[in-house]
Amino acid sequence: MMTLFWFACFIVLFISSLEADDCVEFEDEIVLVIFEDELDVHHGSSRKFGPPSNISWYGSDGKTAISMDRNSRVHQHREMLWFVPAAIEDSGYYYLVERNSTHCHKQKIKIEILKKHPGRCYDVLSEYEQKLLSGPGGFIVCPHLNIFEDKNNNLPKVQWYKKEDEGHYTCLISYGYMGKHYNITRSIHLRIIGREKKKMPVILTPENRTMEVELGSQLLLDCNFTAQKNDLQYWTWNGSFAHKEPNITWSELSVPNLNDMNIVTRVSRLVILKVESRHYLYPFLCWVTNEAGIATTYIALRPPVSDSRMYLIGGFISLALVVTFSMFLYKIFKVEIVLLYRDSCHPYFLKKALDGKVYDAYILYPKYFEEGSSYISDIFVFKILPEVLENQCGYNLFIYGRDDLVGEDAIMVINENIRKSRRLIIVLTGEHSSYNWLGNTSEQQIAMYNALVQDGIKIILIELEKIKNYGNMPESIKYLKQKHGVIQWKGDFMEEVPSAKTKFWRCIRYHMPAQRQQSSFTREPSVLDSVLNSKKK
Repeated sequence: MMTLFWFACFIVLFISSLEADDCVEFEDEIVLVIFEDELDVHHGSSRKFGPPSNISWYGSDGKTAISMDRNSRVHQHREMLWFVPAAIEDSGYYYLVERNSTHCHKQKIKIEILKKHPGRCYDVLSEYEQKLLSGPGGFIVCPHLNIFEDKNNNLPKVQWYKKEDEGHYTCLISYGYMGKHYNITRSIHLRIIGREKKKMPVILTPENRTMEVELGSQLLLDCNFTAQKNDLQYWTWNGSFAHKEPNITWSELSVPNLNDMNIVTRVSRLVILKVESRHYLYPFLCWVTNEAGIATTYIALRPPVSDSRMYLIGGFISLALVVTFSMFLYKIFKVEIVLLYRDSCHPYFLKKALDGKVYDAYILYPKYFEEGSSYISDIFVFKILPEVLENQCGYNLFIYGRDDLVGEDAIMVINENIRKSRRLIIVLTGEHSSYNWLGNTSEQQIAMYNALVQDGIKIILIELEKIKNYGNMPESIKYLKQKHGVIQWKGDFMEEVPSAKTKFWRCIRYHMPAQRQQSSFTREPSVLDSVLNSKKK
């Protein structure tokens, strides 16, 4: 049986050698250069006849057929000549014979195997020349590697090498064949040539946008742009060319520009025959590129929003508007809103909070015995403040000079009663002498210590006169003004019974603690008058 097989092979080779002699030999000679100890494959030039035709390879005599045995180092596999690997003695002429039922074409090819030199990754004889236009951008290609693509059209990993400051580039891949791995090297000599000045491409339409598309529908996407000769345009989706995706086609139409024949308006049309759910995941990008730069725009697809989602979105928007409007109203009318809430809920506040405090506020005011502003501050502190906050609003105040007892230790009284108070009201006047008082008295120092360091008591600053410059004030007062602000008094000091409903007193009540039980205690006018009279003397 084996004898019959080898006899048949001999007959085929013999007939092939006879048929090779009948072919028309063309004079064109192709020189191919490869390195020794590397795998390489050659398929000759393009077909002359087209399928159906047969391809055969012959040795240097033009009659001896190349072996079809894949275990042979030099063999023919399918229509290509394989060197696995190449050796120096393989250099010489090879013949590519293509024949069909009526014609036969014979092509002479010279293959030269080069010996590698240590320390050099390229040889001038093996280089492929490639050209790039000067300027930004551009790329070179590792040539003749499409033979080594796998079934998914993917190439093996390409490693690039370049000798510094020279125009020589080398690419290297490792290819597995018949259970072994071989290197394949390509060398490139790069030349930079001048170019005409290019204009940046301009995309006219569409602008970046998102559009709603029904699932399963057909969609046309047009990209209109102005371009010059050799400008490159393409669509991408999910990082790859869109027209290579299933159910997507691409076409292009050019319209010449009568004013400038070098510029044309082109329309690139992408046709999605059937929109799929995966098309919603990534946008479709239109790219136009040349040496001057890149222009791009995108169209993102999304499914139509259902009615329920529209209602839900509308509800959230309405809620956001209501909340925003409410916050706006609260910011404008927060004083009135807080006071209204306190007055409305007054019946539910039966007693003071159990915080250990006795007084609602401690009054800190300038103390000196001069005429002018001191008398105004005394009227405000000893008459107006108690009349409104105590008699009308029910607050309990501690005023040093009114509520302390004769003979008590001043520092102990001040410290104890400040700690028993929920607020600290500081009364400021425009007199420079009051600035010194604020910074030097033990009362002010104790109050600032309790407010800023120990208890964190809340502060209310009141200006009886407009103070334009706080530069001479103590640092603690400047800090409190910056943090809490100041309330300016604009009332009449001579008014017999001030009203708690004015804007000034509403602001004071807003900063005061919530009054939970209306006070029935009213201080005797005689006590207030005696204090004022003692100040006047």
